[in-house]
Amino acid sequence: MDIEYIFLAEFDIDKGSILKVQYPTAYPYDSEYSIANLMLPDGSHNCVEDTTVFFLRGKQNTQSDGNEIFYHVLNVQKQKKYEGVRRGARVKSLAIASKKPYCFSLRDLLSKALDQIFEAYDHTMYSKERRKLDDISELDDPNDSKLMDDLVQTLVEHIFETCNGIKISNTSIYSEQERIFWRYVVAKTKFTNYNHTASFQYGNRVDNITLSIPLCLSENEIQYRINGITQISLCRLVSTFKEDTMLIYNAILYQKRVVFFSSQQLAGQVVNAVLSAIAMFPEMHNLLRTRTFPYASFSNLEFLNVEGYIVGVCNPMFACREEYYDLLVDIDKAEVKVNQSFTEVHKELKKIEKKEKKDKKKRRGSKPNVLDAKYSTTPVSQEKTLFDSVLTDTLDIIDTIGNTVGVIKSKAFDDICYLTQDDLRFIKDLIVLIQFKTPKTNGFEMLEDLIRSKFYSYSKSIVDLAFDQEKQILYQQQVYHGTSLTQDPITDNIKKALSWRATLSFKHNKKTYISGKRQAYISPDIIDMKSCVQRLRSTVLNEEELITMFQLFIKHVNTREEILEFLTFFPENEGGIYPIALCTLHSSELMRLLSVSFLRRIESIDEGKLLVQNMNMFLLLGYDRGAKLY
Repeated sequence: MDIEYIFLAEFDIDKGSILKVQYPTAYPYDSEYSIANLMLPDGSHNCVEDTTVFFLRGKQNTQSDGNEIFYHVLNVQKQKKYEGVRRGARVKSLAIASKKPYCFSLRDLLSKALDQIFEAYDHTMYSKERRKLDDISELDDPNDSKLMDDLVQTLVEHIFETCNGIKISNTSIYSEQERIFWRYVVAKTKFTNYNHTASFQYGNRVDNITLSIPLCLSENEIQYRINGITQISLCRLVSTFKEDTMLIYNAILYQKRVVFFSSQQLAGQVVNAVLSAIAMFPEMHNLLRTRTFPYASFSNLEFLNVEGYIVGVCNPMFACREEYYDLLVDIDKAEVKVNQSFTEVHKELKKIEKKEKKDKKKRRGSKPNVLDAKYSTTPVSQEKTLFDSVLTDTLDIIDTIGNTVGVIKSKAFDDICYLTQDDLRFIKDLIVLIQFKTPKTNGFEMLEDLIRSKFYSYSKSIVDLAFDQEKQILYQQQVYHGTSLTQDPITDNIKKALSWRATLSFKHNKKTYISGKRQAYISPDIIDMKSCVQRLRSTVLNEEELITMFQLFIKHVNTREEILEFLTFFPENEGGIYPIALCTLHSSELMRLLSVSFLRRIESIDEGKLLVQNMNMFLLLGYDRGAKLY
């Protein structure tokens, strides 16, 4: 499992949080005090059990290669009551650190191991016979303490070896296209999890623990379960904050400081809310590694040095001081609060924008546009007039955003309060899907996968839009979610994409995006898949256009890699291969022949066969009929 460190921490009434064991060596990039405080968060003495996640960062000693050190840490904390002990209880935490996110599937094993550590204490220092001693100070015998420390050290080493004894090397390793297909096209967890039974032996006891290891997670996804229920859930986030979910979305996208706060719930619930919000951007590079701090306290404020941090806290002081956040997510009240200074800036900017618009119209008054073309006395071609109008609108947007968005000013403003029509339409559809569903409802896991798939598509469209603007200022009007070309020109999510372009996050993603094009096997010079999909889904194509398109598909989509890449453009949450299958019912015999032939090719790989089987019965009958005829 590639576990590199294991930590055991406990709370001491005199010393506070202390790190008792680090194995196999001391962690070199952070202090014991800092790690112990992360393992025992605020309010940990008030709960019986909690599970949290945090990250350990650092730089290698050799700065020449500049490789970043980043560890995922899974932490299980428990409290157990003891008579005769100050405060009446002992609080301990056990954590494992790994560079790979598979470690989170070991949560149940870690919980069982921590029980064994408590049991070891029960049979020695805190045994019933010793608890009856009148002189409590005798419990602190140095010899007993040394014996106990050695026993716990041995037990922790055994836990470490047990965790690393779990091998997943014999499981299927998915390629990038396969990962996207199974995670977002089909969007069913049962196809992407590896189930494994691990044995944990302590003394004469052997416990068998079933582990579910996710194999297709994106860079920003973390997944673990407690009692079979997924803890990181976009369904719960959306059902809690409703339309305000998109305010959180905007703030993260625009690289604002987002603070998740709760003083009434466990630290684990705060951590889950933070990680659920990050899951809205599954493919955004470095979002998790650089900007996300699932839990923080006043003893560790390193996140303040990070621009656009996303942090979870339990201390009310963070919520009371607006200088710590641009957006406050109050989990207890299910409310989202925007920093007041943003509202004031927003009002002033609206006044400035109106004035600047008037000035720009005067300066550009000599240039014709679509609206006043019919009143113009100067003969200008319709094509040139349309171009000038669209270009002027685009420049206005860029000018406005350039003045109001940026990472240089400490109080730069992006209108995170403004939800586009696409935002509202998107989130309302999700709310309808999620309403009345709970984690114990049948099909909740499938619904969670579907919601993640929808957020993947939505975020991908905005990222693609932003990089389209990198190539050309004049935005090529795209059809989004079936929107007509005549509706919302050069507005709506174009502003969202352009706002993101003004952030450091865009710069971090630029290199990754360019090197990781979705069309790695199908040449975009021959088939522009994005354009083809949009045309198939949202416009009525004449017979000649359809025939030409399908002939290109049949000619250039042949190998397994090409077919799989083709299918990643047809996620089931957006209808799957419905546009392809529908052509089997076309009035043209040639069109029916081409569509049936291409569906046969899709069926030649297992992934394609699954999508064909998932088509509705009406289309399946049409395909079967065509397959017999042709």
